[in-house]
Amino acid sequence: MSRISERTANESRAPLGRALMLDTASEPFFGRLLRFAAEQLGVPIAFLAIPSDGEQQVKAGCGLPAAVRRLQRTAVPQRLEVVADTGGQPALVAGVAIGAYVALPLHGRDDDPIATFYLADRDPRDWAAGELRRARDYGELIEEAVRARRAALALGADQDRERDVAARRHRAETDAHRQHAQESAAVEQLSARLQRALLPARLDADLDARVTVLYEPGSERLLLGGDFLDVRLLSGGRVAFVLGDVCGHGPEAAALAVALRASWNALQDDDHSLETVADRLGHTVEREQPGQSLFATALLGVLDDRSGVATMLSAGHPMPIAIDGDARPLELPRGLPLGLAADHPAPWTAATVQLGERSLLAYTDGLVEGRLTPGTAARLGEDGLLTAIAQALEAQTPPRALARRLLDHATRAHGSPLPDDVAVLQLFPRAR
Repeated sequence: MSRISERTANESRAPLGRALMLDTASEPFFGRLLRFAAEQLGVPIAFLAIPSDGEQQVKAGCGLPAAVRRLQRTAVPQRLEVVADTGGQPALVAGVAIGAYVALPLHGRDDDPIATFYLADRDPRDWAAGELRRARDYGELIEEAVRARRAALALGADQDRERDVAARRHRAETDAHRQHAQESAAVEQLSARLQRALLPARLDADLDARVTVLYEPGSERLLLGGDFLDVRLLSGGRVAFVLGDVCGHGPEAAALAVALRASWNALQDDDHSLETVADRLGHTVEREQPGQSLFATALLGVLDDRSGVATMLSAGHPMPIAIDGDARPLELPRGLPLGLAADHPAPWTAATVQLGERSLLAYTDGLVEGRLTPGTAARLGEDGLLTAIAQALEAQTPPRALARRLLDHATRAHGSPLPDDVAVLQLFPRAR
């Protein structure tokens, strides 16, 4: 494609992506995210509206009658709009009683408006600052998903046009190769954008200096993975963290991972015990995957900077490793994975560990399930990982470079890119 035609194609993708979003059926992924956001904020209505020809058309939602296809209101909000009482204002949705709402405009990468995320209550409501913060968090997540979906649809339309041109020019083999390459690129872009929804979007400056986050997709990059992690700074000098792994791959596993990370984030606004957090996350798995076999392992923790004490809970997850002059796995009670504990009265137990000046390394099992040496059946395992850490410490590897060195070691030992996704979280003590 020439530079001129490539630029023209890029300029045309924004309206094309919006049109294709309107022409496709509402996807379960968006419905789940909207329903989850509504449940977390305690409102009955959440929906996504896309601007088209001077109207706002409803793309997906919960709490609205199925017959609702467009909003009574035609104007697209330019910034966050918070309405505590709609009394006397024109109806937002014809025939639907709405007493209060929040409207959050979503934008594409070129800053063009692509959709509006609405949360609504049937009665007047004073929106708390924490609720608005969570609404923005969910809005960012939905915005990223809409961007990814638009890009994939627009690229698919480009592929259709190029297939027609190739057929007319009797270049079937070349066209087939181009189609495959473009489809792979589109799915990889979608995968990369969704994966960003599984990782911390931005860290507090203090946390950024103390946290190493590493994520590496597996060799089957076209299959969306289910690893997720997050870190939050809490009151009283405490740091909360989560690292999890949904079994399986594909859109369902990725969507569940997104829901689990969002649920964990929402739970940090209140002072829950780790057992309560695990229980709520287990309910998220059961709600998001009714009748399905997906489950997730997770490591939950809170580090108190003042005392150096970490409280942690393992829901079937690999044990974290404490690192100073050596590396020692921490022996935590191994609880049941999330989604498999419904019939057990006490499936999880938190434990406290004095970390002191040691750093904490947590990882998903993709890091240790590769081969110990190329061409053999033996797996790297925890012992192989501990050996690799000891070698890195002996070589005086900079602490912030340790996670990357361990991933490189596991990849070389396997003899090829690791088949499963890998997520690593290393938390360092506050400088004293």
